[in-house]
This record gives sequence, structure tokens and C-alpha cells, in this order.
Amino acid sequence: MNASIPTAETPNHALQRTATAVTARASAAAFPPAMHGPRQPPPSLSLGSLGVATRTLKTLTFIILNSAVLLGCTSPVVTATPKDSDYSKRILGRWEGPRKFRIFHADGTWGVQRLEENPEDIDGRRWHIKGNKLFLTFRGYRGFETTVYTIVSFTPKSFTTEEDGHKELYERTH
Repeated sequence: MNASIPTAETPNHALQRTATAVTARASAAAFPPAMHGPRQPPPSLSLGSLGVATRTLKTLTFIILNSAVLLGCTSPVVTATPKDSDYSKRILGRWEGPRKFRIFHADGTWGVQRLEENPEDIDGRRWHIKGNKLFLTFRGYRGFETTVYTIVSFTPKSFTTEEDGHKELYERTH
């Protein structure tokens, strides 16, 4: 049998290349083991046997993977922190927290109300926001003091702050 060597131009060349190696092994009775040489595995049906250069394939894979990584690193962050002005507008109003109400005013003042029937006590208190940090200034034992709270979450009905590992939940009252 005269087998021709297929080229990349012939149809089904990869299958044709393996066809000559897919034969039954000769029986040991007809041909003793010393007569037949080591059996070679058939050629691979890889992309290389289909005429695709391995180097081109590796280069293409490298470009695609690096592009995916770069696009992932430069895509905008969806969970970005709201702008200072967003929190500054959203925090305005009366919030019920632990032990008291806090009222934030548009002019940068804030007050506390221990019970609903008591008047609001402002006493020089000031507030401002930078990023997700809420700065509250109030009269302390040695003059005015400022405490910085991290805004952990903020919805239209509630917000949570954290300071030194202690979290406080505030809920909008009206």
C-alpha cells in the first residue's frame, strides 16, 4: 500500500495523517516481536497539525489574556464612595440613634434631642463630611472637640457610622 503524505491544502489533512497509523498490530505468530519495531504514536490532532503556527497561537493567547487583565484593571469601580456633597445633602434632617436624636442642618450645625418633647440643643455644634468621613464638632470638657466617624452604609431611611470599632445605626424619623 502506497500512502501519500497529505498537505495542509488537502481537505481533512489532519485525519488523513493519522489514518496510516491506525492499523491493527500484527499477530505475534506471523511476525515475532523481534521483527516489528517500536510502535510510534499517531500524529496529534492539535492546531499545529491543522496548519496553525504554534508561535502565532501563543502570541494571540498572550495578547487576549493581557487585554482582559488590563481592561479589568481600568474598568470603573461600581461601588465607588459617593461624593461629599451627596452625603452632605442626604444627611440633612432628624435621625434617631442610640439614646438620642441627631438633627443635621444645611448651615453645618447639628443638634441633639434627648427626648422627643425636649427642645433641640445645638450649643455651637458643627458638622461636615469629607469622602465617607463624618466630622462632628461639639463642646467638650476642655473646649470644642471633634470626633471623626466613618460612614459604613447610607440609605434614604438609615445610615451606619463606625468609630474605633463601635458601630451606631441611625434611622430617619421625618
